[in-house]
Amino acid sequence: MAYKLVFVNENGKRIGEDHHRAKLTDADIEQIFYLREAGLSIGAIAKKFDDVPGGISKSTVFDVLKGRRRSQVPAATKRVLVRSLEVWWGVAHPEEFPLL
Repeated sequence: MAYKLVFVNENGKRIGEDHHRAKLTDADIEQIFYLREAGLSIGAIAKKFDDVPGGISKSTVFDVLKGRRRSQVPAATKRVLVRSLEVWWGVAHPEEFPLL
């Protein structure tokens, strides 16, 4: 068995790129803010993410920039079991986490 640390909100629910429906990584979110500060339009930013499965819409970019999406701050981390080692990066071995 292998485990991974994920970010959770105050209710213990996964947030950010660890959420099961997340299309964008945390690095993608940072890049959206960087590109907007660099002067790119919302449409141009959305086109930069055509490689994301299904792409992202201009409204998604707008919602990220306005804090309507991906705006939760991690309250803690949670250790979760990883079922497939190929799916996750940063997998930790169980011996790295002594049972409390």
